[in-house]
Amino acid sequence: MTSKRYQRWTKERAALAAFLAGQGATHAEIAEHPEIATTKQAVSNQLWKRRVGRTPKGHRVAAVRIPVEVEAAFRRAAQARLISTETLARRLMLIAGGDAALLDNVLDDGVSTPLEMKEAA
Repeated sequence: MTSKRYQRWTKERAALAAFLAGQGATHAEIAEHPEIATTKQAVSNQLWKRRVGRTPKGHRVAAVRIPVEVEAAFRRAAQARLISTETLARRLMLIAGGDAALLDNVLDDGVSTPLEMKEAA
């Protein structure tokens, strides 16, 4: 049998690694996948080479501290949808942040966003 570190990276194998990374799998988890079967470093190198996981222009990376109870709720909701907690949080931020009225309704603090006030004028 071929050693893990000498398996060739096919387009299909690289696409699967990129897909798994997009779903929130770690490089170590991807390396253990039966169809990938390589080292963590090989996965890291391949994803870097293919620009997977790099922050695109116009985007920002944000680290957010949340209480353990909130993380547990996010984890349960993410598991029910078969996605990572990071993917769930990103979806929520993109949806709420893309709609000023929805964001104001979720926050329910009586403050209108400046964008909404400009549109009403």
